[in-house]
Formats: sequence, C-alpha cells, structure tokens
Amino acid sequence: MSNRTNELALYRALGYKTKHIFYIIFTEHIILALISIFIGIIFAFLLGNLLINPYIYSLLGNTIMEMTVKITIGEISTVILMIILLLFIVCKTAVKRSEKTDLTVLLRER
Repeated sequence: MSNRTNELALYRALGYKTKHIFYIIFTEHIILALISIFIGIIFAFLLGNLLINPYIYSLLGNTIMEMTVKITIGEISTVILMIILLLFIVCKTAVKRSEKTDLTVLLRER
C-alpha cells in the first residue's frame, strides 16, 4: 500500500493533476474488476449447470419442488454497480492519501 502511495505521490511530483491521478488508478482497477467479474460469471454458470444443478436434481428427483441455481442480470448489475462504487471510494481515498505525502522526503529516499 505504501509503495502505491509513493507511486501516486511521484505522479504528483511529475505534475499530474489530482483528476488525472484518479483517472489512472480508477481505470486500472475497473479493468481488473471487470475481468474478474467476467471470469466469475463464467465459472458460476459452468458450476451451476454442470455440477450443482445435476446434484440437486439427483437429490430431489422429479418432485413437486424444483430447485436450481441460476444467475440473473439484475444480480450481475447490482454486483457491478457495487464494485464501481467501492472502487470509486478506494481510488478517491488513495489520491487523498498521496496528497498528504511530503514530496521532499519521498524524493530524498529515492
């Protein structure tokens, strides 16, 4: 965490404005989050259809009560929105933290 703070402080020393620093780290995080969500959706779909649903069917058989595991678009949208909100807060906090770093001490350490 402190290495990342130092990196952001160096961006400031190079003349980057706060909104540019925020854009850099927010973009990095959102790309990783979207890739993770996509991989998670694929795994959830595969595990649900190939492993969990057949197991549930074998336990209950062909009864009145039907149970399946499925993912809806609403659930995916909610997760994506919550992750974007969380990333926004984390990135804003990181930028504020980098503003508090004393650049003279930071540059002297390098």
